Amino acid sequence: MSEQIAPQMERPSVIGPDYMEELKRRQALRQEALRLNLELIWDAMQAGAGKRIILCYDCQDCRIDAPTVSFEGTSDSVPFPEAIRLPKAVDAMGLPAQIALIFPDTLSDVAWLCVQIVLGRSKPDWNEGAGGYGEAVFDLAIRDLSISHSQRIVEHEAYLFNA
Repeated sequence: MSEQIAPQMERPSVIGPDYMEELKRRQALRQEALRLNLELIWDAMQAGAGKRIILCYDCQDCRIDAPTVSFEGTSDSVPFPEAIRLPKAVDAMGLPAQIALIFPDTLSDVAWLCVQIVLGRSKPDWNEGAGGYGEAVFDLAIRDLSISHSQRIVEHEAYLFNA
C-alpha cells in the first residue's frame, strides 16, 4: 500500500492573509524590541556595566536553563545598573500583557532576551528537539552582538529484520 501525496500547488492553503499580517507585525515588534533593548544595554555598559558581556546558554529537550552571564571590564567606581526597563518586549515575545508587571528587568535578562530574539529570527527551531547551546558576546567597543550557536543533532537509524 502506498500513499500518494498531492503536489504542493494542489494542497489547500492553511496560512491565510490574517496570519501573514500578524506574523509581519510580530516580526516588526521583535525587531523594534531588539533595537531598543540593545540601546539599553549599550547605555548601561557605557555607564560602567562593562566593556563586554558574555552570555552562555544551553537548551536541552525543549528546556531552557538560565544562562550564565559574565561582565568584563566593569568599573568599581560606577554603580552597576540594578534594573532597566524592557520596552515593548512583552508584546514582541507574544506574551500576555498581564505578565509585563512581573517580567524580569535586570541587565542579564535584557541581554538574554536580545539573544533569544536574534536566535528566533535566524533559527526558529533553535531550542527544539535535542536543543542547542552557544555563547553570545556583547562588545561595547564596536557595539556588536555576536552569537556562536551549535545545534544538537540526534540521528536514529531504524531497521526491520525478518527471519
